[in-house]
Amino acid sequence: MKRLILNIVALCSASLLWGQEYDVIIDLQPQANAVAVRAINISNVQQEVTLTMKVKNYRGYSRPITKLVKAKDTLEMVRLTPLPNKRSEMSYTYQYLPKPTNEEIAAQDKLLEQKKLEVLGDIDEGIVLFYKDGCPRCSFATTYMLDNDIDFKMLDVTDDEEKNRAMWKLINAEKPELREVIFPVFLIDGELSYSIEDLKGFTSELDIFRIR
Repeated sequence: MKRLILNIVALCSASLLWGQEYDVIIDLQPQANAVAVRAINISNVQQEVTLTMKVKNYRGYSRPITKLVKAKDTLEMVRLTPLPNKRSEMSYTYQYLPKPTNEEIAAQDKLLEQKKLEVLGDIDEGIVLFYKDGCPRCSFATTYMLDNDIDFKMLDVTDDEEKNRAMWKLINAEKPELREVIFPVFLIDGELSYSIEDLKGFTSELDIFRIR
Protein backbone atom coordinates (compact mmCIF):
# COMPACT_ATOMS: atom_id res chain seq x y z
CA MET A 1 0.00 0.00 0.00
CA LYS A 2 1.40 3.39 -0.96
CA ARG A 3 1.56 6.01 1.74
CA LEU A 4 -0.23 9.20 0.74
CA ILE A 5 1.54 12.39 1.72
CA LEU A 6 -1.11 15.08 2.09
CA ASN A 7 -0.99 18.76 2.82
CA ILE A 8 -4.58 19.91 3.19
CA VAL A 9 -6.15 23.30 3.83
CA ALA A 10 -9.93 23.40 4.22
CA LEU A 11 -12.15 26.48 4.09
CA CYS A 12 -15.92 26.42 4.27
CA SER A 13 -18.03 29.13 2.69
CA ALA A 14 -21.60 28.45 3.76
CA SER A 15 -24.05 30.21 1.49
CA LEU A 16 -26.83 30.29 4.04
CA LEU A 17 -27.26 33.73 5.56
CA TRP A 18 -27.89 33.57 9.29
CA GLY A 19 -26.98 29.87 9.04
CA GLN A 20 -26.81 27.56 11.99
CA GLU A 21 -24.07 25.00 12.47
CA TYR A 22 -22.84 23.70 9.15
CA ASP A 23 -25.45 21.57 7.38
CA VAL A 24 -22.82 20.07 5.07
CA ILE A 25 -19.38 18.78 6.01
CA ILE A 26 -16.58 17.80 3.65
CA ASP A 27 -14.87 14.56 4.61
CA LEU A 28 -11.57 13.21 3.23
CA GLN A 29 -11.15 9.45 3.06
CA PRO A 30 -7.56 8.32 2.23
CA GLN A 31 -7.61 4.97 0.47
CA ALA A 32 -4.99 2.62 -1.00
CA ASN A 33 -4.09 4.77 -3.99
CA ALA A 34 -6.53 7.65 -3.82
CA VAL A 35 -8.38 10.14 -1.67
CA ALA A 36 -12.17 10.20 -1.77
CA VAL A 37 -13.62 13.65 -1.07
CA ARG A 38 -17.14 13.26 0.27
CA ALA A 39 -19.94 15.65 1.17
CA ILE A 40 -21.94 14.74 4.27
CA ASN A 41 -25.38 16.35 4.45
CA ILE A 42 -26.55 16.35 8.06
CA SER A 43 -29.61 18.52 7.40
CA ASN A 44 -33.19 17.44 6.80
CA VAL A 45 -33.33 18.74 3.22
CA GLN A 46 -31.41 18.11 0.04
CA GLN A 47 -28.40 20.41 -0.43
CA GLU A 48 -26.67 21.61 -3.59
CA VAL A 49 -22.95 21.43 -2.81
CA THR A 50 -20.22 23.10 -4.86
CA LEU A 51 -16.63 22.02 -4.20
CA THR A 52 -13.71 24.15 -5.44
CA MET A 53 -10.20 22.77 -5.08
CA LYS A 54 -6.57 23.62 -5.67
CA VAL A 55 -4.54 20.48 -6.18
CA LYS A 56 -0.87 19.73 -6.78
CA ASN A 57 0.31 16.37 -8.07
CA TYR A 58 -3.19 14.90 -8.12
CA ARG A 59 -5.27 13.50 -10.96
CA GLY A 60 -9.06 13.61 -10.97
CA TYR A 61 -9.96 17.27 -10.50
CA SER A 62 -10.08 19.97 -13.16
CA ARG A 63 -12.94 22.37 -12.30
CA PRO A 64 -15.49 23.13 -9.55
CA ILE A 65 -17.88 20.27 -8.90
CA THR A 66 -21.56 20.74 -8.07
CA LYS A 67 -23.72 17.86 -6.89
CA LEU A 68 -27.03 17.37 -5.11
CA VAL A 69 -26.69 15.58 -1.79
CA LYS A 70 -29.87 14.10 -0.34
CA ALA A 71 -30.97 14.79 3.21
CA LYS A 72 -29.04 12.80 5.84
CA ASP A 73 -26.86 11.29 3.13
CA THR A 74 -23.20 11.12 2.10
CA LEU A 75 -22.03 11.50 -1.50
CA GLU A 76 -18.58 11.23 -3.05
CA MET A 77 -17.78 14.51 -4.81
CA VAL A 78 -14.48 13.51 -6.41
CA ARG A 79 -11.76 10.86 -6.16
CA LEU A 80 -8.18 12.10 -6.39
CA THR A 81 -5.21 9.97 -7.39
CA PRO A 82 -1.74 11.23 -6.38
CA LEU A 83 1.13 11.18 -8.85
CA PRO A 84 3.74 8.62 -7.77
CA ASN A 85 6.82 9.70 -5.80
CA LYS A 86 5.71 13.30 -5.49
CA ARG A 87 4.38 15.36 -2.61
CA SER A 88 0.65 15.84 -3.06
CA GLU A 89 -1.11 18.97 -1.83
CA MET A 90 -4.68 20.16 -1.87
CA SER A 91 -6.85 22.91 -0.50
CA TYR A 92 -10.56 23.38 -0.94
CA THR A 93 -13.54 25.58 -0.27
CA TYR A 94 -17.17 24.63 -0.56
CA GLN A 95 -20.57 26.23 -0.66
CA TYR A 96 -24.01 24.78 -0.20
CA LEU A 97 -27.59 25.87 -0.68
CA PRO A 98 -30.77 24.03 0.27
CA LYS A 99 -32.45 22.53 -2.77
CA PRO A 100 -35.30 20.55 -1.25
CA THR A 101 -37.08 17.95 -3.33
CA ASN A 102 -40.77 18.35 -4.11
CA GLU A 103 -41.53 15.77 -1.43
CA GLU A 104 -39.47 17.67 1.16
CA ILE A 105 -41.16 20.95 0.24
CA ALA A 106 -44.60 19.37 0.54
CA ALA A 107 -43.74 17.83 3.93
CA GLN A 108 -42.41 21.13 5.30
CA ASP A 109 -45.39 23.08 3.96
CA LYS A 110 -47.71 20.64 5.71
CA LEU A 111 -45.88 21.11 9.00
CA LEU A 112 -45.95 24.89 8.64
CA GLU A 113 -49.69 24.86 7.95
CA GLN A 114 -50.17 23.08 11.26
CA LYS A 115 -48.25 25.88 13.02
CA LYS A 116 -50.41 28.72 11.68
CA LEU A 117 -52.89 30.43 13.99
CA GLU A 118 -56.05 31.58 12.28
CA VAL A 119 -57.15 33.61 15.30
CA LEU A 120 -55.05 35.47 17.83
CA GLY A 121 -56.15 33.54 20.90
CA ASP A 122 -53.67 33.07 23.75
CA ILE A 123 -50.26 34.12 22.50
CA ASP A 124 -48.58 34.88 25.82
CA GLU A 125 -47.02 31.45 26.26
CA GLY A 126 -44.40 29.65 24.19
CA ILE A 127 -42.99 30.89 20.90
CA VAL A 128 -45.18 32.92 18.54
CA LEU A 129 -43.65 34.04 15.25
CA PHE A 130 -45.07 37.00 13.33
CA TYR A 131 -43.94 36.53 9.74
CA LYS A 132 -44.41 37.76 6.19
CA ASP A 133 -44.53 35.71 2.99
CA GLY A 134 -41.34 35.93 0.95
CA CYS A 135 -39.19 36.84 3.96
CA PRO A 136 -35.94 34.77 3.81
CA ARG A 137 -35.15 35.48 7.47
CA CYS A 138 -38.59 34.17 8.44
CA SER A 139 -37.94 31.08 6.33
CA PHE A 140 -34.60 30.54 8.05
CA ALA A 141 -36.21 30.81 11.49
CA THR A 142 -39.06 28.40 10.72
CA THR A 143 -36.71 25.91 9.05
CA TYR A 144 -34.39 25.97 12.05
CA MET A 145 -37.24 25.41 14.47
CA LEU A 146 -38.75 22.59 12.41
CA ASP A 147 -35.36 20.90 11.96
CA ASN A 148 -34.69 21.10 15.69
CA ASP A 149 -38.14 20.06 16.92
CA ILE A 150 -38.79 23.41 18.57
CA ASP A 151 -42.44 24.05 19.34
CA PHE A 152 -43.82 27.30 17.93
CA LYS A 153 -46.90 28.97 16.44
CA MET A 154 -47.09 31.41 13.52
CA LEU A 155 -49.15 34.49 12.76
CA ASP A 156 -49.13 35.62 9.12
CA VAL A 157 -49.28 39.43 8.96
CA THR A 158 -48.74 39.62 5.18
CA ASP A 159 -52.30 40.53 4.26
CA ASP A 160 -54.05 40.27 7.60
CA GLU A 161 -54.77 43.70 9.09
CA GLU A 162 -56.02 42.29 12.39
CA LYS A 163 -52.84 40.31 13.04
CA ASN A 164 -50.68 43.16 11.80
CA ARG A 165 -52.40 45.61 14.16
CA ALA A 166 -52.00 43.16 17.03
CA MET A 167 -48.28 42.90 16.34
CA TRP A 168 -47.80 46.67 16.19
CA LYS A 169 -49.89 47.18 19.32
CA LEU A 170 -47.40 44.99 21.18
CA ILE A 171 -44.38 46.72 19.62
CA ASN A 172 -45.66 50.26 20.15
CA ALA A 173 -46.50 49.51 23.75
CA GLU A 174 -42.72 49.27 24.18
CA LYS A 175 -41.64 51.85 21.59
CA PRO A 176 -44.47 54.18 20.54
CA GLU A 177 -42.30 55.95 17.96
CA LEU A 178 -41.27 52.81 16.08
CA ARG A 179 -42.75 52.40 12.59
CA GLU A 180 -40.53 49.77 10.93
CA VAL A 181 -39.06 46.46 12.05
CA ILE A 182 -36.95 43.75 10.46
CA PHE A 183 -38.78 40.43 10.41
CA PRO A 184 -39.27 37.96 11.90
CA VAL A 185 -40.87 39.25 15.08
CA PHE A 186 -40.84 36.81 18.00
CA LEU A 187 -43.13 36.83 21.01
CA ILE A 188 -41.63 34.39 23.53
CA ASP A 189 -43.57 33.88 26.75
CA GLY A 190 -44.94 37.40 26.28
CA GLU A 191 -41.54 39.03 25.57
CA LEU A 192 -40.98 40.69 22.18
CA SER A 193 -37.86 40.39 20.00
CA TYR A 194 -37.57 42.08 16.60
CA SER A 195 -35.00 43.58 14.20
CA ILE A 196 -32.70 40.78 15.39
CA GLU A 197 -29.16 41.27 14.09
CA ASP A 198 -27.73 37.87 15.05
CA LEU A 199 -30.57 35.64 13.95
CA LYS A 200 -28.30 32.59 14.02
CA GLY A 201 -27.38 33.14 17.64
CA PHE A 202 -30.94 34.05 18.60
CA THR A 203 -32.51 30.92 17.12
CA SER A 204 -29.84 28.67 18.61
CA GLU A 205 -30.98 29.79 22.07
CA LEU A 206 -34.51 28.57 21.34
CA ASP A 207 -33.45 24.96 21.94
CA ILE A 208 -34.94 25.15 25.43
CA PHE A 209 -38.32 24.93 23.70
CA ARG A 210 -37.35 21.66 21.98
CA ILE A 211 -40.11 19.08 22.04
CA ARG A 212 -38.98 16.23 24.29
